[in-house]
Amino acid sequence: MSLKKFFSEPFLGLHLNSSANINGTSEVTITGDVDTWPVWHVQGPGNNLTFKRSVSTGPDLTFSLGISLGPTDAVVIDTRPGRKSVRHKTTGESFWSRLGPNPQLWPIAPGRNQVTITMSDVGAETSVVMLYQPRYISA
Repeated sequence: MSLKKFFSEPFLGLHLNSSANINGTSEVTITGDVDTWPVWHVQGPGNNLTFKRSVSTGPDLTFSLGISLGPTDAVVIDTRPGRKSVRHKTTGESFWSRLGPNPQLWPIAPGRNQVTITMSDVGAETSVVMLYQPRYISA
C-alpha cells in the first residue's frame, strides 16, 4: 500500500479558450494560508501574453511575454522560487529574454484573486492552464 499526501498533486486552477483573442478575467480562490506560486502552461497558437493578478490587499502585479506561438507550440512559465523559468514545453528553449521589462512572476495570494490573461491571434486549440499547490503554515 502506498501513501499519498493529501495535496501532493497540483490542482487545475484556470483554463481559458477563445476563437479570436483571450481577454479574460477569472476569480481564483486559494484555500491555503500563504502565497502559492503557479506554473502556467500555454498552448498555442497565439501572440503576446500578459498575466495580471489583482487582490484587494496589495498592488496589481503583471508580467508579459512577447512571443509568437504556433499551433503545436507550448510554453511553461514556472513562477516557483528557485525554479523560475520560461521554456518551450518540448524543446526546453528558454524564453526568459522575451519577458517584458521588470517582470513580476507573482504568487497567488490566499483568498480571492482576480487573474486577467490577454493573448492575441489565438485559435480554437489555444489554452492557458494554471497549476498550483495550496500551501499552509505549519508548526
